Amino acid sequence: FLSGSTTNDVAPVLNGTLSQALESGEQVLVYRVVDATTSELVGPATVDATGINWSLSLSGLAGGTVYQYVAKVVDAAGNDGTPSNQFAISVDTTAPDATNTVLTVDAVTPDNKLSAAESTATVTLTGTLENVPSNATSSLVVTVNGNDYVPVVIGQTWSVAVSGNDLAEDSDKTDDAKVTFTDAAGNESSVTA
Repeated sequence: FLSGSTTNDVAPVLNGTLSQALESGEQVLVYRVVDATTSELVGPATVDATGINWSLSLSGLAGGTVYQYVAKVVDAAGNDGTPSNQFAISVDTTAPDATNTVLTVDAVTPDNKLSAAESTATVTLTGTLENVPSNATSSLVVTVNGNDYVPVVIGQTWSVAVSGNDLAEDSDKTDDAKVTFTDAAGNESSVTA
């Protein structure tokens, strides 16, 4: 990920590239920036065989926190090279709030019964999806007889054409709908109907 990214990973891996290969005795040290004048050593990075690419696994990051890191090359005598640009990462572990989301499925047909003709045709299922979290994208799936269908959502209503045969063969005679909300950090919440 890029600097300024948001993630729900509390143990991400930092990756970097040096402008030239390390020389004998040199290492890459990564620091967490505390404030304008203070930084704390996180640890030495692992450098690959090229001496150019490095990585460091972080751990114990807390949700709701922005972390900033810098890296620099240090030689065997302890002399510091020029610090890298600061790398910022925002940790978000809170799932989208779907408490007020309402997902409904309308009757399959006007009489809520499937005729012989309808069972061999395509039937349009409809329903509503209201109060979607504003900080997330949504993915709605309707499952009939083990097969997934992706509805079209317009405003607060959704519709999808399904196989009448799937409706007829569905053992529990229930059309299952599930909407999943995913925020920028990858956190998910869901609502079913």
